[in-house]
Amino acid sequence: MDHSPKQNLPFLSKRFKAVAGHVLMIAATLISTRITLSVPRVAGDFKDYPFPLPTFSLLVVRFYPTLLWIACGTILATIYLAWRYRSDSPPTRVTVPLIVCIAAQALLVGGAMLFPVVKFINSYVTH
Repeated sequence: MDHSPKQNLPFLSKRFKAVAGHVLMIAATLISTRITLSVPRVAGDFKDYPFPLPTFSLLVVRFYPTLLWIACGTILATIYLAWRYRSDSPPTRVTVPLIVCIAAQALLVGGAMLFPVVKFINSYVTH
């Protein structure tokens, strides 16, 4: 059996892609969770605003525990996928829904928390 670098290179390349994919997915999950964890702090800042919060932001604040459970679930699913497919990339039918869930949660929570800030700045600048 020949152990030349040319023969081992495809395996290392495949392994490197798998590890890089796992690291990026775990990083995206942790960023999404951090955005979700910032809801109480940002919601506390909204008490000083001179206008009521938009319905979208109120829903995110109201269902914060549910969003936190979803974030923890995506962390556990990502860790499981990294462990289960540690030497290979997970199948696309598994990773795409997980990435969509992570991105949707980050955009939902981030948008709901930034919308009142943008509204406040817009009202301050226009008046």
